[in-house]
Amino acid sequence: MMPRHRSWKGRLGQLLALMLAWVALSRGAWAESPGAEIHTLLSADVGAAGQMQAAAAYDRLIAMGLPVVVPLLQSAKDANPIALHWLLCAADRILADARHDDAVLLRDGLEAFVRDRTQRDKARFLAWDWLRRIDSDAAQSLLSGMLDDPAGPLRREAVARRLAELPDAAAIQAAAKDDPRRQQWRDALVALFRAARDRDQVQGIAQRLRALGEAPDLIEHYGYVRQWHIVGPFDNAGDLGFDRTFPPGEKPAAPVLSASFAGKHGDVGWRPYVSESAVGLIDLNAALGEGKGVTAYAAAWVRSDADQQAQIRVSTPNAFKVWLNGELAATYHVYHSGFEPDQYTVPCRLQQGENVIFIKVCQNQQTQDWARYWAFYLRVCDALGGGVIHQEPLPGTKTE
Repeated sequence: MMPRHRSWKGRLGQLLALMLAWVALSRGAWAESPGAEIHTLLSADVGAAGQMQAAAAYDRLIAMGLPVVVPLLQSAKDANPIALHWLLCAADRILADARHDDAVLLRDGLEAFVRDRTQRDKARFLAWDWLRRIDSDAAQSLLSGMLDDPAGPLRREAVARRLAELPDAAAIQAAAKDDPRRQQWRDALVALFRAARDRDQVQGIAQRLRALGEAPDLIEHYGYVRQWHIVGPFDNAGDLGFDRTFPPGEKPAAPVLSASFAGKHGDVGWRPYVSESAVGLIDLNAALGEGKGVTAYAAAWVRSDADQQAQIRVSTPNAFKVWLNGELAATYHVYHSGFEPDQYTVPCRLQQGENVIFIKVCQNQQTQDWARYWAFYLRVCDALGGGVIHQEPLPGTKTE
């Protein structure tokens, strides 16, 4: 008997059936566990590395729908910036595509995620923003406990919600001096001033406090250090002074303010300098005389209420090194690349009580007008930009 041969149509049909079965099984596996796809997104990085794989994983995650939204948000905690973008875009797309009635089923999961302050700030805000669309009352109620939240956008929303309940500066100004509500407004605005970080909110709250006769301290609120002792100039010809340790730099933890030194143009000593600038600008040209190929040192004593993680944020067009309590915290050998706020951010740890900030600022020999600045300003703040230090009146004579 001759063997029976299947037609090509029959074989094609069988092949298609097998492919459809494989797709169905694969989709079932994805729906049960998005771990592999999320891992692919987490592996994405700058350039082309992993981007095609991430795009395919993104599409598969979108197909899985609402059950993978919270896992996507949770995975943001360990994501690099590129992966974070993939993860949040996927979660946002799934929620945008879902019917409102279906999305409501995620309300409890989203609310629990927003409450978890260990999660990534951007992911928490995305979850809160969708919770606001799903259940506005639930989202708004969360804000009442977020005036101290570590996520900047959530804290901003919390401040805005409370601020909207209070009168503006004009209404406060128009209120009678014996209006019993003035004390309530004052207490609420003081609390909001301490909580706010964004400059527009801080300035708006400060305006209302001034209408109540208060004098909010914006310098301390942002942590600007405006009281210094400075010494110089020392030689930086040929840019050789940046890595040279001049005598004042030998004791960055305990500068001897009574000492004098051989400077570039003669003997120099420490002198007090109190900035009148709103950002604590220290103009070394004005203080020490304008020069080229020069360097100077500045020392400040600040107090912290607790041992705490903080940031030293420095703005300067000049090369600099900064020490905290004698330990070198950062070095930037860069000249005239900008002079914007919070130009350099240096993580640090403050000790409870007194801390010594010591900075060396170098000017090179460029002669263009835009290269004249020899200056800096510095603040010590938390991760959201709120000041965490205090300064006593500048000691005129602080010696060992």
